[in-house]
Amino acid sequence: MKLENLLKNKDSKERASLKAKEIAKVAFRGKYKKDKLEIEIIDIQEIEGGVSVFVKVWKEKKQLSFGLDGSVEIERFNIYNPPILVSDENGEVERLIIDEKTQEITISRYTKNPKEAVLQVIEHNLSIMKNVHINSKKIKKDKIGKTTSTFYPEAGDGRVKVSNVTESWGTSRARSTGVGAGTIADYTSATMRCQSSNDGNGGPYPLVFRTFFPFDTSALPDTDDIDSAIFSAYVTAKSSNNQAAGTFALVQTTQASASSLVAGDFNQCGDLNTPDEGATRIAIGSISTSAYNNWTLNATGEGWINKTGNTYLGIREGGYDIDGANISTSSGTTRIDMYASEQAGTTNDPKLVIEHSAGASAFVATMQII
Repeated sequence: MKLENLLKNKDSKERASLKAKEIAKVAFRGKYKKDKLEIEIIDIQEIEGGVSVFVKVWKEKKQLSFGLDGSVEIERFNIYNPPILVSDENGEVERLIIDEKTQEITISRYTKNPKEAVLQVIEHNLSIMKNVHINSKKIKKDKIGKTTSTFYPEAGDGRVKVSNVTESWGTSRARSTGVGAGTIADYTSATMRCQSSNDGNGGPYPLVFRTFFPFDTSALPDTDDIDSAIFSAYVTAKSSNNQAAGTFALVQTTQASASSLVAGDFNQCGDLNTPDEGATRIAIGSISTSAYNNWTLNATGEGWINKTGNTYLGIREGGYDIDGANISTSSGTTRIDMYASEQAGTTNDPKLVIEHSAGASAFVATMQII
């Protein structure tokens, strides 16, 4: 039976376990070229909810090292709820993407390739990690790192909207619950949208879309320090219609369930006007399409990471939804479309990459035991 069929009707933990087994059983230890990188897979081990991949890396023939001091030669990448599909125009797995406004259908195709999926995860992680060093003089042969953990979302990632209601912009964004035509709370589509706009079709009708990303980060060691954390979303399309104030902010969210969304989650995105923001906003002009966009968490954002349960993140449009600037025309819009989590797992899914290391409390505890 095909793996995507085995994954149907499974909860997130069951799907993660099945994908981890699929990756762990593939024998792909060895060296691989990825652009300017040479990645050597030393070992792959199945762990609860994912896999540990042990790697050495060279960039343009210069060895990379890891850790706060650059002494780690072999980095341990823990990948939870790992992807197994990679983009392939001739792939046998297809996903339909439906534009909510135009109803235009786009078909994306994927193929099952656990080896390439893992290599793509590591390649992207290396491009955003903080503790990566070139030709460090402190590198220690065969020293294994602890750890870079990559988390993919729970099943409840998606968006909640207010749309098709004749009212002021301020009234729409301040609503306590989502409302409007079509699916109000969508957590099953292949893409999601973060948007502030006025639809001029008989309105203007304000449109407010807020996005939600629940991650199970309970595998993080309680005593570890967070050295860096980056949230990444793969943007498929954007639109600004000359709305210069358009920005996209990372906020802390809550939702009724990590495996679903409901209309009432609409206002669970921090304070309406002054939510704590976990990263520097990205302006619409700086958003890249057909690529990952990365929000590096600040101290506030790192403080949201839950080592014993779920970490809830979200994206709100900043200039209009948060700051309250009025959309200037009846057809004005500022939006980004992002890939959501796929049932079978793709390398374009949202992810949270955390570098962590043993904290002082762990060191003290160890000394006391000795």
